[in-house]
Formats: sequence, structure tokens, C-alpha cells
Amino acid sequence: GGRAGRRAITEARGEAARERLAERRARRARERGEAE
Repeated sequence: GGRAGRRAITEARGEAARERLAERRARRARERGEAE
């Protein structure tokens, strides 16, 4: 199943990107809170 495997990889990659985005957003919010 080449297509199925590719879809799994794409979903995993998207999930990782989303997690990284949330992490960066949380870190920025924390830094902003400490600054203020």
C-alpha cells in the first residue's frame, strides 16, 4: 500500500508540525508573561 503508507507519513508529519507550533506558541506566551 504505497498510498496508505504515504498518507500515514503525511499525517504524522502534520501532527509533529502542529505540536511544534503549539510548543513555540506556549513558549512565546510564557516569555511575554514574564516580560510583562
